[in-house]
Amino acid sequence: HEGESETTVIEGFLIKNGFADEGGGILCDNTSPIIKDCYFLGTSAFFGGGICALHSDVVVVGSIFDATTAHRGCYIFFSQGGNPSIVSCEFMNTVSGPVSAIDAVDNVETLVFNCLMHDTRTVNGGFVMHSGVAINCTLSDNQFTESPSIVSTHNFVVINSILYDNNLDGIDGRVYFSCLRRAVAFQYGCI
Repeated sequence: HEGESETTVIEGFLIKNGFADEGGGILCDNTSPIIKDCYFLGTSAFFGGGICALHSDVVVVGSIFDATTAHRGCYIFFSQGGNPSIVSCEFMNTVSGPVSAIDAVDNVETLVFNCLMHDTRTVNGGFVMHSGVAINCTLSDNQFTESPSIVSTHNFVVINSILYDNNLDGIDGRVYFSCLRRAVAFQYGCI
């Protein structure tokens, strides 16, 4: 939908088995709602299996993404600018094709705080970010075929987080970052 501000709250919904080109569960285009305590189950799309947000400052809080799939961003896809936030969410049980788990491109500055990603199987990594920060996050027991746990195309900072038992195409738990242009900085965490 379009035009909602941060005063719009989508709360407590089970969003199940949705399918779309963009946003198998929710599509936000030029809008900034708060999506709170929702459960995305089995949704799929080309962009953003659970949520696709374009030109948006969406805030996703306390939500669960379970078995959602997409070509890009099997859980969430952010594009075309914005400053989205993902807070206290859980991402799990996805086996997907040529995708990343959470994908933010095109000048999107993303905050990921206190989130858990586990039992995710994708080709191109867990967090694929243009820039932003992940704080107090845990990525564990994930399998990525071609890219590591965190890929950054500009600047991405990981603070006080745990990256444990993630595998990259048979490399057991040892490759976690890929920096395409600038840097991924890791501060105060456990690898």
